[in-house]
Amino acid sequence: IEKRVTEKVKEYINEKNVQAYRDTNQKIKIVEERVSQCVKTFEGLEKQKSLTTFVVKNLPEGANENIKQKVEAVLSEGMKFKCKLSEAKRLQSHNQKYPGIVIATCQSHDDVEKIMEKKHRLRDSRQYHNVMITRDKSRKERDDDANLRAIQRVVGEDRLGLRGSRLFVKGQGARQRDSR
Repeated sequence: IEKRVTEKVKEYINEKNVQAYRDTNQKIKIVEERVSQCVKTFEGLEKQKSLTTFVVKNLPEGANENIKQKVEAVLSEGMKFKCKLSEAKRLQSHNQKYPGIVIATCQSHDDVEKIMEKKHRLRDSRQYHNVMITRDKSRKERDDDANLRAIQRVVGEDRLGLRGSRLFVKGQGARQRDSR
């Protein structure tokens, strides 16, 4: 009788363990699905945000400045383009020689596209000829660019070149032309 009881108890415990294992696996799958949905949503929001933002570099700093009005002035006076910004903020510079960059947000993607088309006009402006406007990059893109610059430094700037976010071997084009 004792053996039967212990066998029944073992079967019961084993059955409960299997059931608990299945329940736990189902709950883990549900959590994994929710996490992946959150990640996709976050990536979509980040991409959407980067479509309406742009970066302003070399914009002089001033005491008690209203950065939003300052960027709107650059757009209207330097580029002859009126645009209402929804937000603008200056980030702290790592080098005290240069002013911090400004991250500005437009209300629509079309405004950013028009700004990118007309940004070359800043070169002709006497007041804003040093100001540069570029597209905003995601954190991953900035990290990738930093890694490429680090590779270039390690290998040697005389051997590797960096154009945008692409590495190339310096002098390789000249050798290929000479061998033809």
